[in-house]
Amino acid sequence: MFSFAAGTVLLMIGIIAALISRDKWSPASVFPLTWAFGLWGVSASEVFGFYPIESEALLLYIAGSLVFSIVGIATYEMLRKLNHNTVAYGYFYNPINARKMVFFFCLLHLAVLPSIYIDLTSLSPDLVQAAYIARQRSVEGDEVLGWAASNYLQVGTMLIPLFVVCYLKKWCSASSLLIISTPWALLILLASGRSGLLQLLIGVMFIWVIVRGKLSAKLVFWVGGCFILVLIGGAIATAKVALDSDESAGDFVYTFLEHFAGYAFQGPVLFSRYFDGDISLEPLWSPFSSICHMLSFVGLCIPDPQHLAFNRYAPYLEGNVYSMYFSLYPKFGVLGVIAFLSLYSAISTYTYFKAKAGNVYYMMLASFFMSSIVLSLFSDQISSSWWSLIKLTVLIALVFVLFTDRKKIRRDRAMINQSAGQTPAT
Repeated sequence: MFSFAAGTVLLMIGIIAALISRDKWSPASVFPLTWAFGLWGVSASEVFGFYPIESEALLLYIAGSLVFSIVGIATYEMLRKLNHNTVAYGYFYNPINARKMVFFFCLLHLAVLPSIYIDLTSLSPDLVQAAYIARQRSVEGDEVLGWAASNYLQVGTMLIPLFVVCYLKKWCSASSLLIISTPWALLILLASGRSGLLQLLIGVMFIWVIVRGKLSAKLVFWVGGCFILVLIGGAIATAKVALDSDESAGDFVYTFLEHFAGYAFQGPVLFSRYFDGDISLEPLWSPFSSICHMLSFVGLCIPDPQHLAFNRYAPYLEGNVYSMYFSLYPKFGVLGVIAFLSLYSAISTYTYFKAKAGNVYYMMLASFFMSSIVLSLFSDQISSSWWSLIKLTVLIALVFVLFTDRKKIRRDRAMINQSAGQTPAT
């Protein structure tokens, strides 16, 4: 009941933020709405026996969303005033020769993806079992794939949104998008688990909003269908939901819904239990974890494990997901939560604003930050990904060096000059 009431307060904050910013997809609106639906989900999940949230942790969730929205609105309005009369132009506004890029990555697929498949089947000839083993080893901190293969899959999570941009701008066809994205996505699911692919799907939806200005019913249908397939397939592949011949269809649906609820909503429950002192665990998450990871390359820091201890979010259900707040509160308290959420809000709002202006690089960043906001219910993707964002920056810069459509730029400039020359003098 308390979770539902807090969720309603957050819903009001999200609606007000959307009205003030005049943009329902701005980070200032998306963050409180995400937590509103998350807390409503927690309240509904009490049907499955989830522990109710009846503590001051709810006040922290409300305060965090309020701060995020206020900073986001202020940042958005400041950027509007500063950029009121400016024209969007620059290196990352240039068109991409998508056909050339598709051909290049098709060749790379033929060279790299079979080796990844071989690495997986070496774990087990059964791909489902191989995916389960890969996930278990990943949780234990073991390397499943080689350096080149694992980085190529990470490149996939970075570049699939770029290919979506190319499709939306009509630089490539839907078939080209599918040819490039499908094998990448399947191997990401098998080798890395669901979280990366789910974040990718959420990011693609925001890419669509940024380029087209709204979601289409067709996109929601297809992305929603893929989302469900990834959840079900990942649950079966990791043996978290078993296909037992003795179970009825109703039993399977109940089991899957229970699993989905746990996957989506255990974070606020477990953090509130930590906040109340009902459970204790070492606070290994930190907003500086990615910086430590980078320093570890030169031996200046030893990163903490990112997989936390398991605790119960229901009498018979365990998880190790504690929401974004676990990365901020244990070491920095309430003031730390306010400071870091303010920083996250300003950064995500800036990238969203620049992305809407047509900057392709910022579209990639905005896709990441917006999906991280949605996933803040069970992780702090932002602080753990600074190294990945550096690699993304280098990758997108390299893409524009290799694949900028210079012929189209010259044609467009010639047309502009010709039009200017034909304009009668006044």
